[in-house]
Amino acid sequence: MNLLLKLARKSIEDYFQGVIPEVTPEVKKQFSELKSCFVCITKNGKLRGISGNLKSNKELYREVIENSVDAAFHDKTSSPLKKEELSAIKIEISILTSSEQLDFESTDDLLNKINVGSDGIMIQKGYHSANFLPQVWEEIFDKDEFLSLLCEKAGLPDDEWKKPGMQIWTYRVERVRE
Repeated sequence: MNLLLKLARKSIEDYFQGVIPEVTPEVKKQFSELKSCFVCITKNGKLRGISGNLKSNKELYREVIENSVDAAFHDKTSSPLKKEELSAIKIEISILTSSEQLDFESTDDLLNKINVGSDGIMIQKGYHSANFLPQVWEEIFDKDEFLSLLCEKAGLPDDEWKKPGMQIWTYRVERVRE
């Protein structure tokens, strides 16, 4: 997995030079399966950029390259990374498992099916959707609050998860970080 972290950092460094990172045969061989991932960049413990996909039709190494560049330079919530920041950033890659749609009868049933700390959650209602990686549990321990904030992120009322019609998927991640 250290190879993926090196690839992520090299992708960002090469972007400053205007070149596409060279991918070694070893990386291609080891990370050619179709998997989705998120790349998170932090600086001094604060989020500096994040990018990723819940579903992928690309090899994992390609996802890492694209998401690293997007997190560093195209995240709408942050200004583009500056070259002088490179030594101060830390990179984390979250490789996602397949998602599973949750079937639930009631809000209590839903809450019982969610695993705090390990489940990433994606919600969708109509055209609104949002996702929280499992790492968000490190800051939000309460399931009600987690789902309410996720609804707000999707542009929905915070109690929308309690109403009929909400679709919810869970997934897990394998994390590697510098």
